[in-house]
Amino acid sequence: MKRHFWLKLLSSSLLIITGCGNNSATTSSDKVGYLIDAAVQGVEYRCGDKIDLTASDGKFICPTLPVSFFIGSLNLGSISDIPTDTKVFPQDIIGVGRDKLNNSEVLKLATLLQSLDSDNNASNGITITSALRNSFNQENETVLTNVTLEELQQLYPTLHLVNETEAMEHLTTSTNSGGNTTSNELNTTTPTANMDTTNEETTTLKLPEGYNYRMINNQGIAVESKLDNYTIKLYSNYNETISPQSRHSGVVVKINEEVGENIAIQATYLGKSMVVAVYNERNELVIVSDIIEVIDVPVIVVTLSK
Repeated sequence: MKRHFWLKLLSSSLLIITGCGNNSATTSSDKVGYLIDAAVQGVEYRCGDKIDLTASDGKFICPTLPVSFFIGSLNLGSISDIPTDTKVFPQDIIGVGRDKLNNSEVLKLATLLQSLDSDNNASNGITITSALRNSFNQENETVLTNVTLEELQQLYPTLHLVNETEAMEHLTTSTNSGGNTTSNELNTTTPTANMDTTNEETTTLKLPEGYNYRMINNQGIAVESKLDNYTIKLYSNYNETISPQSRHSGVVVKINEEVGENIAIQATYLGKSMVVAVYNERNELVIVSDIIEVIDVPVIVVTLSK
């Protein structure tokens, strides 16, 4: 039986973060929060007698408060209360309002977290590996607010810091989106374009003429994503070259109500155009969008529905 799909293109400033979540059982008295600058996975948290790691969505569960956050022997800070929205941003750890994005301590913490991300792409979540945590173990505890980033680099020579301006831009996006970690927050109310696509079983689809350049991130890697049984690839008619200092923009594809991960692309594609191509398990092109302009929003959301 043939299945038909229609494609809607939407623009959104909402940053979408997806994760597996923490499956640990909770009790009614437990305090549950989410560590966010994008969702932060792999930060050690300590509360009462409990020591654990934040989950892929940043989740932590505490029987009691306060809770302190660590990377190795580096103390990032602590909070004595969970915010009402359960999200814990760098601003909350530092103890300032969430609008204080240019606070030096907030910027220091955000820069550090983004610098420690395992794939150097904070737009799809921040993951701190066990190897990295171990590299931060020192004989004595270091409190982040007591040292500068330059001093941290002397303590941990393998630490390579992201640009502070980019770190602030990312934290601003995450803060403004409320640190949303679930797909049902997605705003899909005002599509800017509607277009028909062909049916899934057709294998004669082709990319638009000239759109044969795979889009890349700022490491020069051709980007793609998996969603259910589909592989999503992005193409442009512009043969972009690597720009390591370029901040990320992102593309999120939603198929049959399932939301894919944020696919980070170089922001140097801004003002250019792209197409979204969806392949089945047999690597057959089953859906191709019309030409999409890369506009100046943190995330472009492309929604597919039956």
